[in-house]
Amino acid sequence: MSESIPLGNISVAIGMPVGKPIPPQTVSSVFATAFQLGQMGIRCDLLMQVCGVVTIGRDSVLDEFLKCGADKLFWIDSDIVWSPNDFIRMLALSTKHDVLAAAYPSRAHDGNLFQVNTDGIAEHTVSENGLINVNGLGLGFCIVDRKPLERLAAKAPRVFDGYSGKEMAEVFRVDRTAKGFRRTEDIAFFDDLRDEGFTIWCDPSIELGHVGEKEWRGRFADALKTKET
Repeated sequence: MSESIPLGNISVAIGMPVGKPIPPQTVSSVFATAFQLGQMGIRCDLLMQVCGVVTIGRDSVLDEFLKCGADKLFWIDSDIVWSPNDFIRMLALSTKHDVLAAAYPSRAHDGNLFQVNTDGIAEHTVSENGLINVNGLGLGFCIVDRKPLERLAAKAPRVFDGYSGKEMAEVFRVDRTAKGFRRTEDIAFFDDLRDEGFTIWCDPSIELGHVGEKEWRGRFADALKTKET
């Protein structure tokens, strides 16, 4: 990113659904990022919801975000590793784009696959800051502006959650497409955003770690270069 993007009085909340113990690498990323944001005078809330059902955890995080007053919600999975500089790059670019995500290597494929859906999108649809237009990807490292989230929550059915004892918007769900394919909660979320007219952007320059039996690391940009050659 060659241009300097002022962050002004922007505020951000890190939304992290948690279903199992958080690896120390992720904890270290959280603390390093919170420290860096504090040094920059940027307000950062940590919205962490412990729940074994990811859709309920995400709805709970979203409900807390809508009440907290922050400008941006940065979805981060509890097994992702990142650098504060990459977080701040995403935060800066989010002032220009309502929905921005980065891809991370899949644990199920030994770190050799990035699950990014670009079906039907013209190849090399790239923004001035090197972002790629996509249909959807994993929600493990994604920053979203308040406006689209408020719009989705306003249209979603209300549900009383016995786990948290709160009523909230039921935005996240696992369902099936019209062709009968199972659709996970992150892809359904991105489809909803696109139906509302929002564009999903992916920053392939971001290098993320994904922790399982070991930590897989990678940048989607490198996978794209391999594909081109």
